[in-house]
Amino acid sequence: MSISKKQIALVVAGNAFEWLDFVVYASLSSVLTKLFFPNTDFNSGLLMTLAIFSMSFLARPIGGLIFGHLGDAYGRRLALYTSGGVLAFTSIAIALMPTYETLGVAAPIILLLVRVIQSIAIGGEYPALVTYLIESSPANKRGFYGTFAQISTTGGVLLATLVMMGLNSWLTSEQILSWGWRLPFGIGFITLLICLYYRFKLLETPEFQAARQKLTHFKKAPVKEAFTQHYRTILFIFIMIMAPAVVFYTYNISGQMLVKRLPVSDEVKLWLPVFNAILLTGLMPVCGLLIDRLGWQKVMGSGFILAIIAGTPIYYIMQQPSLVALLSAQLLWAVIAALILSCVPISLVDSTEVSTRTTVLAISYNLCLVLFGGFTPTINLMLNSYNPVMPGVYVSVVSLISLLCITRFSPQTYTQQLQRA
Repeated sequence: MSISKKQIALVVAGNAFEWLDFVVYASLSSVLTKLFFPNTDFNSGLLMTLAIFSMSFLARPIGGLIFGHLGDAYGRRLALYTSGGVLAFTSIAIALMPTYETLGVAAPIILLLVRVIQSIAIGGEYPALVTYLIESSPANKRGFYGTFAQISTTGGVLLATLVMMGLNSWLTSEQILSWGWRLPFGIGFITLLICLYYRFKLLETPEFQAARQKLTHFKKAPVKEAFTQHYRTILFIFIMIMAPAVVFYTYNISGQMLVKRLPVSDEVKLWLPVFNAILLTGLMPVCGLLIDRLGWQKVMGSGFILAIIAGTPIYYIMQQPSLVALLSAQLLWAVIAALILSCVPISLVDSTEVSTRTTVLAISYNLCLVLFGGFTPTINLMLNSYNPVMPGVYVSVVSLISLLCITRFSPQTYTQQLQRA
C-alpha cells in the first residue's frame, strides 16, 4: 500500500519547518545580536551570533549517526517521529528563551546548546524523511514522490521569507526586538506538534518490513556496518551530492546578493527570493515525472551538464545592471537547480541497501552538506571579491566532478530492480 497525499504532507511538513527555523535565525541575526550580545560592539556580536549558527551546523553529522541507527535498527517511522519531536522541543525552547538581560552570559551559551541539539535533529530529519517517503511509494513513481522532500525544503525557505516579510510589515523594529522575534519559532512549534500527532499514526514502510522478515541483522550495528562494508557507497554519495549542495546554496543567495546593486525599489528586492522559491518549487514535480520516465541518472546528468556549460555565463548575465537580465539568469538557474535537486532523494535511496540505508545516506549527505553546503556562501563571497563570475566557475567545476561520479561509478539502482520484478 503506497503513501497517501495526506501522509506525504505530514511527513514533509517537519522538514519544511526545519528550513523555516534555519532561514528565520539567519534573517534575525541582527536582532539576536542585540538581544544576546548587547555588551559587545555590533560587528563582534553579529560575528558571534553567526558563529553559533555555523557551529551548530557542524553537529548535523552527529544527528545522522544517531537517527540513522534508529532508522535502520528500529524502523523509519521511529526515526522520523523522534527527529520531529526534538525539532519541536528546540523550536519552543528558542521561542521562550530568556535573553542576556535576564540570564547574562548564560543566555548565548544556552542558545548555542539548543541550536546544537536542533542541528542534531536536523541531521536525522531529512534522511529519515527521504527514506520513509520513497520506500512507501509505488515503484513507478518513486522519483515523483521523492521530489516532495525537496519541495518541502524550498517550501520552507519560501515560508520563512513570507513570515519575515510579514513581521517587517506588521510590526515595528521595537516590537520585533521586544517580542516579535519569538513568533516564527512559536509558529514552527505549533505546526510541528500537529505533524507529530499525525506522524505517530504512520505505519512502517512496506519495504523495511519485508526486508526485516528476510534479514536478521537489523538490530546489531548499522553504523559499524556502514563504515566497514559500505564505505564505497558513502564516498560515492558524498561526491555525487557535492554539486547539489553547492547549487542549492548558490541559487538561494546569488540573486539576493546581486539584486542589492540594482536601482529598483526595496519591495522588488524583498520579492525576488519569493520569486526564486516559487519558480524552483513549481519545476520540481515536472522533473519528478521525468525521473520516473528517464531515470534519475539522465535527469541529474543533464542538470550537471547545463551547470558546467552555463555556470559562468549565468554569473556574467547577472552582473548586468538590469532586473530583466537578473530574472532571466535566475530562470535558467532554476531549471538547472530543479533538474539536479529533484534527483537527490531518489538517488540517495537507490544507491543504498535497505538494511543500512538511513545510516549510509545520513552519514554521506550530512558530511557533504557541512563541507560543501555550509561553506558555499563564504567561498562564493571570496571568489566574487576576486572576480564576479568566479562563483559560476566554482559551480561548473563541482558539477563536473559529480557528473563523472554518477557516469563512472553509479550503482545499479534499486528502483530499476523493483520495476523489473
